[in-house]
Amino acid sequence: MLLTTEVVADEQMAATILRWYYYRWLILSLIAYILAHWAYLSTHSKDLPN
Repeated sequence: MLLTTEVVADEQMAATILRWYYYRWLILSLIAYILAHWAYLSTHSKDLPN
């Protein structure tokens, strides 16, 4: 199910919408990973994990 209110006129538009959702998911995942890594590093001492 697409989370949009746009009317999908053809397959090309549907593919474009899905591609944008994929890019958004990829960027948000990268940001979440970086924030989690930063939080880990800021809460632990300088000892790196084994």
